[in-house]
Amino acid sequence: MNECKIPDELLNNICTKIEDQFGELSFKYRRVSITKELIAATFEILNMETNKELPQNSRNLVKEKTPDGLDKRIKEKLNNNQRIGNIVSDILEEVGLVAVFKRESATTGRIIKWTKSKIKW
Repeated sequence: MNECKIPDELLNNICTKIEDQFGELSFKYRRVSITKELIAATFEILNMETNKELPQNSRNLVKEKTPDGLDKRIKEKLNNNQRIGNIVSDILEEVGLVAVFKRESATTGRIIKWTKSKIKW
């Protein structure tokens, strides 16, 4: 899939909505820095998916051992190994920009959390 950069105006509106509730970006939330770059990466990753959703699959593992999903793709895009997918999803859900829900994993049969973007461009 081709990467699709989030339009600056849309990203600014999203960041303003987050700042209205949580304070000025960059801030720490559960020991993770919530930045404009992280918000952009999250929406760009989700927007590339047909249904605008991915499993969170957050793990405290290096990206090479993290199952595919939002967490691994953020790690790859931002070149880090920090567990982020579930944390950024919780913030974005709280301000109404994503939906977090549970669904059975096709590979493991376990119930896992997914994140779906409510923002499309």
